[in-house]
Amino acid sequence: GTSGGEEVSVFVYDIKAGGDSQLEIARNAVKRLKTLRHPSILTYVDSLE
Repeated sequence: GTSGGEEVSVFVYDIKAGGDSQLEIARNAVKRLKTLRHPSILTYVDSLE
């Protein structure tokens, strides 16, 4: 996909496919991605549930 004309990677997690513990892990990963800043790591753009 694209965001502002730049190519982006899209990660999809199907909340129906996993259990409550996996959903919590996914939510925690999103929280960490929102604050992570490093030139060699992708930049977080957005998430939705």
